[in-house]
Amino acid sequence: MPNSIPFPQSLELRVAARMVPRFFTLLRQGFWIRVEAGASLQYVLTHFLGFPSSVVQDRIQTIFLDGNAVDDPESAYPDPGATVALSAAAPGLAGAGLRKGGALAGLRGSITFSASPAGHQDGAMDLRIRLYNLLAEEWGEVFLTEGIKVEAEELRAVLADMSAEVWAPEGAVRVGGERLGPEALLQRLGELSSDALVLLRLTTVSG
Repeated sequence: MPNSIPFPQSLELRVAARMVPRFFTLLRQGFWIRVEAGASLQYVLTHFLGFPSSVVQDRIQTIFLDGNAVDDPESAYPDPGATVALSAAAPGLAGAGLRKGGALAGLRGSITFSASPAGHQDGAMDLRIRLYNLLAEEWGEVFLTEGIKVEAEELRAVLADMSAEVWAPEGAVRVGGERLGPEALLQRLGELSSDALVLLRLTTVSG
């Protein structure tokens, strides 16, 4: 599991609003959040990720916890370092079978998550969150403009795959308050350990 590093503490990119979806790849690959140890998955979704209860109930139709489909997030308690994957309804028979509480849930067999008892852990723990399909499209800009913690190596790969004009149209790159050009930023990210975390925040401008 990645460890936070003192530098860069944060990375701010100014991008055209229409370019924000280019960064949704980071949401699908996964970003890290810190939550109360022993919290239920329902509590994580509503209090730490900020989803309204109605969205958890009606919009988030598929939930995976470490690869197992979850029907009741109230009775699921993630372990430290767990991966939580969230999706809106997926099409077809496979999507129907993975839907939480769906009529075909019984077809999943061994990949269904078994309710776990509440933990008695103190302090905090880190979880990896992945957002897919329409859920990423509907909530991606919210998370990206508020800021997400991503692995430096994955962030560098995504940025290197884009034209610098996409994510630094005015050279507007700030790392921990320091202004850097695109090439200098990619070099800096490449110098970090592969499991280092960077707090990425997008600021959108018209265009």
